Amino acid sequence: MHPRTIALGLTVVLVSFAISLKAMDWLAPSVTVQTPPLVQLPPLPPSPRSSTVVAQVSVALSAIRDAAERGAPKTFGGKADNPVQQILQNADIGWTASRGPIAATGAQDVLTLTTPINGTLKVTGSLSDKATGAVTNALGSLLG
Repeated sequence: MHPRTIALGLTVVLVSFAISLKAMDWLAPSVTVQTPPLVQLPPLPPSPRSSTVVAQVSVALSAIRDAAERGAPKTFGGKADNPVQQILQNADIGWTASRGPIAATGAQDVLTLTTPINGTLKVTGSLSDKATGAVTNALGSLLG
């Protein structure tokens, strides 16, 4: 083929393409699509500050027993105020207690910690005049 024929063919194709584009614009004009205006959305609600996580945990009873053994004192004691001042005057109430080894047992939904506790209670003081009179009257009526 001759280069002149090729050039003429290309020119005819390009001109027909340009004419068809202009005809399409005239016959079916393009519609401009308007996008809706963007509206400022309200802020999101604040996120909760705490979360809840449910997780299954398995802890050996021996570990619980050992932690309780370390955390609980072996001996303890204290002094108490006089709860019956009308009966007992100048009262000194003291108590001491000691515990044995802690045992831990468990079932499906129950944990039980047990320990033996031994203690003493020491109360000293004197009976009030009212109490002394009541005791004397009671003994007198019993003994006659």
